[in-house]
Amino acid sequence: MRARIEVNPITAAITVTTDPKGAAHSIPQIIDGIPVELRHVNVTVNRPNFTINPTNCDPLAITGSIESSEGATSQVSAPFQASNCATLGFAPQFTASTAAHTSKEDGASLTTRITYPYPLGTQSNIAKVKVDLPKALPSRLTTLHKACLAAVFEANPERCPPGATVGHATAITPLLPVPLTGPAYFVSHGGEAFPSLTMVLKGYGITIDLVGSTFIKNGITKRKPLHPKTQHANRLRRPKRPRNTPNHTHQSHQLPQNQNKNQDKNQEKEKVNTHAADTTLSRG
Repeated sequence: MRARIEVNPITAAITVTTDPKGAAHSIPQIIDGIPVELRHVNVTVNRPNFTINPTNCDPLAITGSIESSEGATSQVSAPFQASNCATLGFAPQFTASTAAHTSKEDGASLTTRITYPYPLGTQSNIAKVKVDLPKALPSRLTTLHKACLAAVFEANPERCPPGATVGHATAITPLLPVPLTGPAYFVSHGGEAFPSLTMVLKGYGITIDLVGSTFIKNGITKRKPLHPKTQHANRLRRPKRPRNTPNHTHQSHQLPQNQNKNQDKNQEKEKVNTHAADTTLSRG
């Protein structure tokens, strides 16, 4: 019997669902004319390296819902808790750079990367990343004002106005054979002082939404994105278009693991040191 696997785009949690009664791969109710009474249901996810243990040792649980052929439903739960999380290392690195060509109309570009040490399983996951941009690289209000309305984004991000797309991100994870890539949008939610930044990453039939908050005070832009703790992103890149500057910072908050050190030599000559940015990485 086979079952469908779905990945929650917000939490990256996996849901396994069997086919409904009567479908080709549903749980059998009758075998050779004899009614079947089920006592145990085992779910096996056997794709190699598809899941890994968490690096958070808080008590967790695997939950489920079982529906009988007569319509009754039962909620089930099995406890799960990892151990020895304190023995894992935590040594991610964050870098940021910007091209020297700027203008009042287009601002400046910003490229950020987070590198995550190998091998997999020796380091704690990154729970969150907070970056404070210096006053020399503020978020442009003209860009913030073009944020996509939440209702439009939730219906279909591709319907957001062009000005709401402020960057592009790439995340490489050893759990999937292809990178996750996609645009970054500024999304305006009612009641928020500043729009949030959402990166819609897709690949291998999976969609992950990484959401970060933006806060501006005294000319300093603070970006604090959130992401699923189970995800391991390796590399984030920002587009060169200057108006993507606010977004670039947010995208860099994702979880890159392998830094690409081979950068264009001409760009290297134009890069401006942005070590003034204050970055805080927290364990997962």
